[in-house]
Parts: sequence; C-alpha cells; structure tokens
Amino acid sequence: MDDWKKMMIKREPDFQRRGGILGVVLGLLAVLVLLGLFFGWFDFGVSSQNADGEDGDRVQLEFGINKDEIAEDTNALVAKVREWSEGDDAEQVDGTVVGVDSVAKVMSVRTESDEELTFGLADSTRIESEDTLVPISNLANGQHVEITYLEDDDTDQKVAVKVKIEKRS
Repeated sequence: MDDWKKMMIKREPDFQRRGGILGVVLGLLAVLVLLGLFFGWFDFGVSSQNADGEDGDRVQLEFGINKDEIAEDTNALVAKVREWSEGDDAEQVDGTVVGVDSVAKVMSVRTESDEELTFGLADSTRIESEDTLVPISNLANGQHVEITYLEDDDTDQKVAVKVKIEKRS
C-alpha cells in the first residue's frame, strides 16, 4: 500500500472525532443561547434609526446581556442545590457554642433546652457569618449558632452540614 493511502486512512478518524466535538460544542452553545433567551439573560434588537432619531438607511442589530438576571438565577440555583444536598433528613438546632476543636474538627453546642450536643465538622461543612463563608477559626465559645446537620442512625454521630453564626443584639 502506498504511503499516502496509509496516511489518509490514519487521518480519517481524527477528522471524524473533530467533527463530533465541533457538533457537541455547537449543540451546547445553541442550548445556552436558547436557555438565555428563555430566562431573559440575553436580548436581541433591531434598530433602523440614525443618530437624529429618524429612520435611516442602515439596520443595526443589537445584542444585550442582562448580568443582573444571570446573577439572580445563578444564586437561586446555588440555593436550590444546597437545599437538595442537605436532603430531607437534615435537622436543625439553635444553640450557643461551648467548645470548638479545629484540629479534631468538632464543636459542642448547648441548646436552649440545656442539652449539650457535639457535631463533626466535615471539609464540606459551610460555616457562615453574615452570609459570608468563614473558616472554622471564626467559631468561638459564646457565639449563638444555627446548625443544620445530618445524623448517622447507626452511630448516632451528628455531622454539621451548615453552621450559621448569628449576631446577638
């Protein structure tokens, strides 16, 4: 077989793969544009007026991106994903921090009914103060917290999903 035939046979699958990738990219782009139009992220317009406000000879196509709408929808999606990740089994308790061990990643809280509960703090635990993520080092004795947690039925261990540090007035 001639060398050029071998080369053409080898290149054919590469070309097909590139065409397939291009098709996927164009398909994703089309989906993004359609979603953007549906959710109001993008808008298109046509104008035929000149600078004086009179009908002109030129037609101008306009494209706009609504950043506020995109941010609002993104925040709503993130909140929904967090809600799903906490699951239906998540429980919630309010209390005062009475102990924190940042090395062992545990914290103890005294509830309003004077019960002391200990929670594990996973790497994925969200610790928030005034709607801002903060490190475990921001937890201190005496702080009032609202904890969303999951409890392992077999071991009775509680793992905090979210710790919200609340400001007391």
